[in-house]
This record gives sequence, structure tokens and C-alpha cells, in this order.
Amino acid sequence: MRCSSIYSAKRNITDERIALRDALTKWEEEGLGSKANSFGSKMEAPDIGDVCMYGVLKSVSGLLDEEVLGRSFVIKDWYLRMEEQVKRK
Repeated sequence: MRCSSIYSAKRNITDERIALRDALTKWEEEGLGSKANSFGSKMEAPDIGDVCMYGVLKSVSGLLDEEVLGRSFVIKDWYLRMEEQVKRK
């Protein structure tokens, strides 16, 4: 059994894509809100929470194209802004 399978079973996850979609919806609503030009910090610059969330999403890049870049503009724009911020550093 793969490590991710053990974690998925422990968390009652039967479909990783659905779990990712649900988590992203929660991040959009509670983390980003409707402010399309801000970060999770609600400021003009990312904070550690933004960096952590970006790192998690980057680590599941196999699911990323459909589940992040195919979503609403709020999270898609946030992700692209984060990508730009990370490349600058």
C-alpha cells in the first residue's frame, strides 16, 4: 500500500480529485474570499500561509492543471501571482 493510500484511507478519501476540489473550494471561500487581487493574507504581498498553500498545490501538480487552472479566476489568479512571486525570489 502506498503512503498516499494509507493517508487517504485514514482521512476517508476515496477520490483524490474530489478531495482536492473540495479543499480548493474551501480555500477560495475562506482563504481568498472575493478579493481577486490579494493573497490569503489579504495584503498585497504573500505571507507564510500563501507560501505553504502554494507549495502544497505545486506538489500535486499532476492534478493541478484541471483542478486549479481550470477553476474560477480567484484561485487561478492567486496561483499565477504566487508563481510570479516565487520566481522573483
